[in-house]
Amino acid sequence: MKLIAMSPAAFLGLSHWALDLPVPDASNAMAQRLYHPALDAYSSKYFDIVNGSYVALTVPVDGAHTLNSDYPRVELREVRANATNSSFLRNFDPTSSGIVSHELSLAMAVATIPPKHPQLTVAQVKGDKACLMIELQSGSKGFQLVASNHYFQPKNQLLGVLDSSFSLSTKFNLKLQLQDGMVYIYYNDMTTPRIMAPFKHHQDCNCRNATTNQTLCYFKAGNYLGTNTSYDDADAVGAINLYSIKAWHGNSTKIPPQNATIIKKNTSSSSITLVPVLSALLVLCCLMF
Repeated sequence: MKLIAMSPAAFLGLSHWALDLPVPDASNAMAQRLYHPALDAYSSKYFDIVNGSYVALTVPVDGAHTLNSDYPRVELREVRANATNSSFLRNFDPTSSGIVSHELSLAMAVATIPPKHPQLTVAQVKGDKACLMIELQSGSKGFQLVASNHYFQPKNQLLGVLDSSFSLSTKFNLKLQLQDGMVYIYYNDMTTPRIMAPFKHHQDCNCRNATTNQTLCYFKAGNYLGTNTSYDDADAVGAINLYSIKAWHGNSTKIPPQNATIIKKNTSSSSITLVPVLSALLVLCCLMF
């Protein structure tokens, strides 16, 4: 009896995901997206099981890119169960208050990264544009894994450093938890968040359409390069080993830990609290002179 090899989709349990590939779609030359049932049996040099242990996500620098992006990727996008097309995307609003929690859990390793412009994204929460991103980039001591919010201007994007001396090919665990207008980012220690920061609509990410009130936010995870042939050689690649991926949405039974290593404050709130203080100082100055 001939044994049928398990597909990457079956290995990772991807019934709630679609896959973006660095392969041009025949209809528009943009990066191809696979839905079900095409994804169920898909395997290629870009997306394949290795030694029965993980799925390798390999992205060539010269690969096709999606609309509104200049960089190639092999990246998973959350959809509704067994979605067959873009009518069944899984969008949500994680910015509202309450007990509803939205979580993305990953186990992965970054195997290789393009040498000349070493940057890639392993996980995202997107709204009407890029918002929360977990990125690997070059640092003063080699590579570092950082959390940033691209909703803001570049100088204000960094939320915190998850690992200042990141090692390639080392497996790590990552969890993003969005609840009650906050985001909690866990790195290896799944009991205590490394970073907690505000995540509110129209302040930290646009998660609803202003006209239709349609939800816009969603999870993405995988290997999204931050380079192309303008920076790196065409034969350069970035590769990620993905061991597991899971998204969960539901009512939480407890408040997330509030003792994160890095706690970002709501800058808009803090700036407002300065107004009465400044007003009082101005009055005092006037009385003195």
